[in-house]
Amino acid sequence: GLIIMNVPHPVLFAAGLFKWPQIRRSWYIFAFQIPKLPELVLRRRRAQAVANAVLAMAADKTRFPAEVLDVYRRQALEPGALTAMINYYRANRGILRRSRAGARSNHLAQQIEVPTLLIWGEADTALGKELTYGTDRLVTDLSVRYLPDVSHWVQQEAPELVNEAIKDWLDHLPRQSAASE
Repeated sequence: GLIIMNVPHPVLFAAGLFKWPQIRRSWYIFAFQIPKLPELVLRRRRAQAVANAVLAMAADKTRFPAEVLDVYRRQALEPGALTAMINYYRANRGILRRSRAGARSNHLAQQIEVPTLLIWGEADTALGKELTYGTDRLVTDLSVRYLPDVSHWVQQEAPELVNEAIKDWLDHLPRQSAASE
């Protein structure tokens, strides 16, 4: 099975990315395409911008005390870490381009055929809930668990609810014997 937390299917993300509400939410993806500049900006003041971004997006800021944010800052300052973080967005350009073309042609080659649990924080300021609409057309066996008042950081903000959702889903997931795989 597959468990996804606050990440839309690439076809739906590509289709929604160029609509005004999602452009407002995802402006940083476009900024991250600039070589070297994002790393320079994020590295300043001991990666304070990384901590600020995490905290600004959080619905429950109490889940991100200073000592937790300091861990994120220290990890971002490891050699090559910021480039690796930003390269995730840079690498997705090709995926988004192919997904957008697939969405326009209604080609569902990227259909997911394993049981999938999508956990989604409804208070996500980076990715709108509307990006989940239509996932059932792209995933043959989909379960969705929306978490109200939880942000993009679902596993940090609502670990109890996330763990409960995962446990419930796994408990109901059909078991396959090793011989049938």
